[in-house]
Amino acid sequence: MSLTKKNGMARLVLLATAVLAAATARAATITVTSLENSGAGTLRQAILDANSGDIITFDTTAMGGNSITVYSGINLGKQLTLDGEDKQVVIGASGGFIIFYSDATGSGSIIRNLSLVNCGQAIYLYQADNVQILNCRLGVDWSDTDLGNSWGIMAHECDGVIIGAPGQGNVISGNSEYGIVLRNSSRAVIQGNRIGTNAAGTLAMPNQIGIRVLDGSFSTLIGGDRTAGEGNVISGNSMHGVEISNSDGYGGTGEPATGNTLAGNTIGLSLNQGARIQNNTHGVLLSYAPYNQIGLPEAGKGNVIAGNGNYNLIVQYSSFTRVQNNRVGINEYDSVSFTNNYGMAISESSGCLIGGDRQVSAYERNIISGHNISGRFGINCGAANAMGNTISGNIIGLDSTGTVARPNSIGIYLSGRQSCVGGANTGGAYGNLISGNAEVGLDIRGRENVVLGNWIGLNAAGDAALANGIGLSLTGTASVYNEIGDGTAAGRNVISGNAQEGIKCSAGFGHRILNNYIGTSADGLQQVSNQRYPVRLYGAAGCLIGQESAGNLICGRSGWQGVNMTSPECAGNTLVANSFNLLADGSLAPEAITASVIMEIGPHDNSVGLRSSGVGNLLVGADNAIALYSGTTVNNGFFGNTICGFTNTITALGISLNSGANNGKAAPVIAAALASLISGTSGANDYIQIFRSNRAEGYAGGSLALLGTTAADVSGDWSWTPSGLVYGDVVTALATDPAKNTSQFSNNVSVEGLATPTPTPTPVISPTPTATNTATPAATGTPSNPLANADLAGKAVVAFPNPAKDRMTFVFHLEAAAKVEIRLYNLAGEQVAALSGDFAAGRGQSLAWNLSGIAPGVYVARMLVNGNEKAKAKVAVVK
Repeated sequence: MSLTKKNGMARLVLLATAVLAAATARAATITVTSLENSGAGTLRQAILDANSGDIITFDTTAMGGNSITVYSGINLGKQLTLDGEDKQVVIGASGGFIIFYSDATGSGSIIRNLSLVNCGQAIYLYQADNVQILNCRLGVDWSDTDLGNSWGIMAHECDGVIIGAPGQGNVISGNSEYGIVLRNSSRAVIQGNRIGTNAAGTLAMPNQIGIRVLDGSFSTLIGGDRTAGEGNVISGNSMHGVEISNSDGYGGTGEPATGNTLAGNTIGLSLNQGARIQNNTHGVLLSYAPYNQIGLPEAGKGNVIAGNGNYNLIVQYSSFTRVQNNRVGINEYDSVSFTNNYGMAISESSGCLIGGDRQVSAYERNIISGHNISGRFGINCGAANAMGNTISGNIIGLDSTGTVARPNSIGIYLSGRQSCVGGANTGGAYGNLISGNAEVGLDIRGRENVVLGNWIGLNAAGDAALANGIGLSLTGTASVYNEIGDGTAAGRNVISGNAQEGIKCSAGFGHRILNNYIGTSADGLQQVSNQRYPVRLYGAAGCLIGQESAGNLICGRSGWQGVNMTSPECAGNTLVANSFNLLADGSLAPEAITASVIMEIGPHDNSVGLRSSGVGNLLVGADNAIALYSGTTVNNGFFGNTICGFTNTITALGISLNSGANNGKAAPVIAAALASLISGTSGANDYIQIFRSNRAEGYAGGSLALLGTTAADVSGDWSWTPSGLVYGDVVTALATDPAKNTSQFSNNVSVEGLATPTPTPTPVISPTPTATNTATPAATGTPSNPLANADLAGKAVVAFPNPAKDRMTFVFHLEAAAKVEIRLYNLAGEQVAALSGDFAAGRGQSLAWNLSGIAPGVYVARMLVNGNEKAKAKVAVVK
């Protein structure tokens, strides 16, 4: 961007002439000796008499005082230094005109140690470059008396203007309109000033707006390193502290102000940050001003923006803004007593970055806390056109240590779309720490947003609760297609320790909640329960909670459920591959939830597990793992789930249908259970799942593994040919009708008799394959192979038993000879075992996994045939 300048060639000539004169002539000092407006010894005459490069000083003894009144404006007209030194000279005007005016002829001038009051504009610079204004008082006198001008300083089409410096800051206060205005100017530096307060920075002396950067102004530096005295105190103004925009009217057509930096300032508080001196509207307003930087990621260069009357920071129609290393709502000493209203808002803007890396040494994170008036938020990223923004690495609702709550009412309120909260990483560096907020940590009301790598409800160490009210809320019908986790460990959110729900979905559609830890510490090894439901779908539809190899780890409290679905609008949701009541190492959580999944008051057409793939959930430790209530709760299907570990009482059903739920679907009856055949009766055309059970005959349910599936005929009769069952095994079954109502478990039945395989006329013995890591591939194609008739239900490989304690066998059929590998990984992605062998074509081929020395937990098994992955499944080891 270039400045629009008039008479550019003439200006260059004047500048060259001024530089040459300064280089060839010795600067003279001219002393003002008269208080009069004009004539010998006056300020006006001194400026007329001076040559470029001269210095004008004041002799207040000869003047008979230090207060000069001028009756018309003064044009500098040359490069001069006006220095009031320590004489406390006050220059006032008799009317609303400009006291000092300079065009390009005054470039390089210095105005220092003067008080300019009671005028229209104290200093107006037009195309005057490299002017310095130091240690002046513009709008107040030396005793902090308010003698305001209309405007303090206007720089129009100027380059390199310096307003204040460390130890030489100005007091620019009490002006009825603006303290500083930059129009179409470049590379201005504004440092060390008090703008809107007295000289001590302890009391408000308002301008209307402290600093305005307008109309194409660029590369402005407001502040710098606060520890070096470069930051400004910008407080007490009757509207905004700082405005960066494109014109006098925020929606005007002027050229936007871009590439400007606001760093190291205190905005809305006193100099020592101990008291509120609010800017009455906003602390900082960016409007139609893209590509600006609020805070720099270096030590001492973040702003403290707190205590302001409305928003501390608002970014509207200002895309690609970066906000880093700031304290918003909280001071450098982590104290909050400023009655903050709103933190920051990103409105109608795209591509903005709020934060970055959460590591202290990176200086990118913001701390956004203390906005604890009901309904007020730390960050509001809203409106339909607020899209593609990133909020990462921040601390929201806590102090800088991440150990003490400094609540916002709502941490982040996200009604925009396609934005990212957090970031996929391995050390939490790009995820936000969102904890301690009074109502909600993260409230999403927009669409297609992604939430990755955040800790919500924990302390900075990730090992103890610092509760939000609700951890994460997906709220309203406009909240659709949001993703909570991306299915990877790097993108995992930890949502734990919150006072109410961990995740609450109120209405909305199509959310995906994948591979998160809900109710545990950040490492998944300790239980840190949310105090109500880990996940509650209150009217949400079409949501996916977990998917194959990307299920959630869900722990909760006794007396509460793991996933609660409520209301008739709660429809078409699917739970897949989630683990309930287990920690990341596979051990049982110390406190078990009462029911893993509950549906009440009308949820319909939901699925717990997938019929298409047979991938279910691991539900451990609850007496009734799945419980349904109400005759309006119908058409809900349960497929492929492993349900075990509940107490051995008749009333513990595993699946419980109450008050006519699922149309009162009756459990199937197992009429006969032989090692060679299981048969029974059910409703016409029912889908039948047969499970190995861990409970004795006479009880219901307790599915250790899905053995196979079949279908009832139109008369309700069904049968299934098992493999690998032996006398004394216990089986149970579920029935699902064509409308997708799944029953409770059937009564358990013990298997009688042994399988008697039929020998083939010409048996062929396959070569004995060589396995690694305790694998024992079985010979195939022989009449004694009990796995030859195994029903794999369309899967490439089936593991049984699953869960297993001592040994797990992987069974597969091969149409052609091949090398088969089974690789086992823990949930951290580390390989723990590898089984392999070379097999001939045939049915019932197998590899066995010896579980001695294998820790209990959930593992992912990947099957490769001739080096190509063919299948992937979750398996569980129990001890």
